[in-house]
This record gives sequence, structure tokens and C-alpha cells, in this order.
Amino acid sequence: WSIKKKSRIMTDKFHKTKGSKFTVSVVNTGNDPIEVGLLNSDNYKYYFMLDDTVKYTFTISETDDYRFYITNWNTYTITASGYYIINP
Repeated sequence: WSIKKKSRIMTDKFHKTKGSKFTVSVVNTGNDPIEVGLLNSDNYKYYFMLDDTVKYTFTISETDDYRFYITNWNTYTITASGYYIINP
């Protein structure tokens, strides 16, 4: 994904039940941290900052609709690559 400066990309919504898992693996090609996480239907964020590479599994705390996102807070466009798995 190419992410412009000071912007966010998001997936479409997907439904997850409490206790289920969501796995993400992201590589940040920029020199500065990016924000990687999930938004629920109330736009509450579950996130972490990423400097380079991560593989992380979120445990869903409540049944809801979610979106995976990456935010580039930097002053330049970055490229992030990776994948996400919507586990049952």
C-alpha cells in the first residue's frame, strides 16, 4: 500500500466475535513509525506504533464490526506491505 503523508488507509468492515483473533503482518518502508490497528464501530482504536516489521495477533474484546487500518503520521509518503488474516 502507498500511504500519503498524514493519512490513513482502511479495509472494509468485517464482523468479529468476542475472543476471536485477527492477525496482521506489516513491513514499514519509511524511516519513521506508523500506526497500525483496528477500529470498532464506535471508532475506538486498538493499535500500536510500528518502526519496521511486525506480526501481531489481536484478540477481539467484544463482538462488533471492525476495520484494519494503517496511519502514516509522517511528512512524506510511505509504502507498507503485508497481509491480514481474519481468523474464525
